[in-house]
Amino acid sequence: MTQRLELDALASRRHLSDGEATAALPLYGVTRWINGRIPVIQQTGRRCGDGFVIWTFFHEIGHLLHDPRGELHLEFQKESQRNSAAEKRANAFAFETLFGDEGLAPFKGLTYSSQIARVAKQVGVSPGTAVHQLHRKRLLHYTYCNDLTVNLEGTFS
Repeated sequence: MTQRLELDALASRRHLSDGEATAALPLYGVTRWINGRIPVIQQTGRRCGDGFVIWTFFHEIGHLLHDPRGELHLEFQKESQRNSAAEKRANAFAFETLFGDEGLAPFKGLTYSSQIARVAKQVGVSPGTAVHQLHRKRLLHYTYCNDLTVNLEGTFS
């Protein structure tokens, strides 16, 4: 109950109704527990590229698996709000789950969509997720290979 109140408090400070709260808050995802027993992952759809959606989903699973049951976790947009130990653990879980022991090493130096798509298939990750992480880690310029991302905008309603 406390977790829901915290989310409601964030929404009320922004004068939002319950239905529009997750879409309007500066969040990508939320992990919370109902009655301390049922895990809930919510994604806001703020960024609709498959790389963001897949990354956020695995990040939130990391919270469910590694953090104390009953904690509320909000995945904020700003990096400065994502520096806690719990956030770093969730990021590490998502990264290791999606990219394995080699991480982004197989992608290093690649700048063409065809190259990244080929390596992503070998690694077993969506090309959009690879591009998202390459952009995030500044291993690929933000204007490169965006054609590999799939827009999932219509799925968040």
